[in-house]
Amino acid sequence: MKRYIPYVVSFALLMDVMDSTILSTAIPKIATEFQIDPISLKVALTSYLMGLAIFIPVSGWFADRFGSKPIFMAALTIFSLSSLWCGLSRGLLEMVLARFVQGFGGAFLIPVGRLIVLQSFPKAEMVRAMTYMSLPVILGPAAGPILGGMIVSWFSWRWIFFVNIPLGLLGLLFAWRVLPNQSAYSKAPFDFWGFVWFGLGLAGLAFTLEVLGLNFLQGNALFYIWMAALVALGLFYIHAMRTKWPLVNLFLFRIRTFRLSLLGGFFSRCGLGSMFFLIPLFFQVGLQKTPLVSGLLLLPIACGMLTMRLGLKVCLQYLGFKRALIFNTTLLAIFISAFSMLHESIPLWWFIVFEFCYGAIVAAQFGCMSPLAYADLSDAALSQGTSMTGSLQQLSIACGISMGGFILRSFVGNYSASVSSWASLSAESSIIQPYVFHETFWVMGCVTLIGAVIFGLLHPHDGATASGYYVKDAGRKRKGALRVVAEE
Repeated sequence: MKRYIPYVVSFALLMDVMDSTILSTAIPKIATEFQIDPISLKVALTSYLMGLAIFIPVSGWFADRFGSKPIFMAALTIFSLSSLWCGLSRGLLEMVLARFVQGFGGAFLIPVGRLIVLQSFPKAEMVRAMTYMSLPVILGPAAGPILGGMIVSWFSWRWIFFVNIPLGLLGLLFAWRVLPNQSAYSKAPFDFWGFVWFGLGLAGLAFTLEVLGLNFLQGNALFYIWMAALVALGLFYIHAMRTKWPLVNLFLFRIRTFRLSLLGGFFSRCGLGSMFFLIPLFFQVGLQKTPLVSGLLLLPIACGMLTMRLGLKVCLQYLGFKRALIFNTTLLAIFISAFSMLHESIPLWWFIVFEFCYGAIVAAQFGCMSPLAYADLSDAALSQGTSMTGSLQQLSIACGISMGGFILRSFVGNYSASVSSWASLSAESSIIQPYVFHETFWVMGCVTLIGAVIFGLLHPHDGATASGYYVKDAGRKRKGALRVVAEE
């Protein structure tokens, strides 16, 4: 049954991926019903990501204390029920609250599922196991936009959330039958004050990123909240360095692969997170495509991701993490900026080829960054490692969505002030011209490029135990891990 574990976990994660892609496709329709502007609906995206960022740090402790399998199944139940609440929402505030609860369930679902896979396979099989786990998740970007376009075009947008109910029931059945019953082994006390300070700090940062540019707060309130969040994180740092059982083990940052993977991944995920929000909006608002056509235009991205996943292990064996990440991150930044070349008169085949290549690059980026973070972690540190990486990864995606929305709104300029109702955005095609999106794509491409500079600080043999990278040593090829031992 071991070989089925990645697929069972990925089936549950499929709900999360499909939920995000479907919601992006339905943004203009939801904005029309709620009578708000589509850019403001990014609060529905980032409220979920904020829930993830706050509660992911405690997921490792709960998994160690109560066992991975029961926590995973409980998280899947919460996620499914909150999806029902999202579908029944009557306004933006209710939608935001439901999405936050959904993020609470996802905060345990994502890292605990990844922890189950990491605990079930040795490091030499890590890349392959995580690749197999990710393959079914590719169905999310493929089926999500199409399904979302069909639902929004032919039915109510509320059904984009209701589809999670049968998926959740199937996921619970598979998890109960396949996942191993790993007993709880940690008796460490819960770090309450660590959770308070860390949660307040991340929540404050996520909130300020969300309301940035929305004129939601008056005066210097936004600055004060930002400073309070930094103070809370500073108090957490002092607390974590003094307590015996910290919520987040900051000493993990002494591991080079872990530190650089998170830091370089932050900027990469900022760019990718912004594209999750910008691409569907660009197709529907900038290019005036219908929700169904917009969903179909995203299908080549998923196909490219699926194709690249199949050859990722071989690429890492010959390039290693350092060269692969430098090259691919640079290529990712170029392609994000190259979205500025897309306009209405471009032939359909060019859309398909360009997005297929972009999808392959995105798959390679995620496939390289994720295993590198865990390559040098001990088995005892995996639970805290998955919690910490999950929290910072989701915060970086939330930062990217907020940054993309803020930059787009800034470039819109006086257009937004001249429009009384953003709910009529589909009728006011002149509100956001394609060139406004093009300028935003250029900025986010530059942000992504910073990650390539950071990945350049890696050593050639870093993460060799996971990648199987071969380097030349004394006239013959040897595994990178053996070379490290010889040098030491």
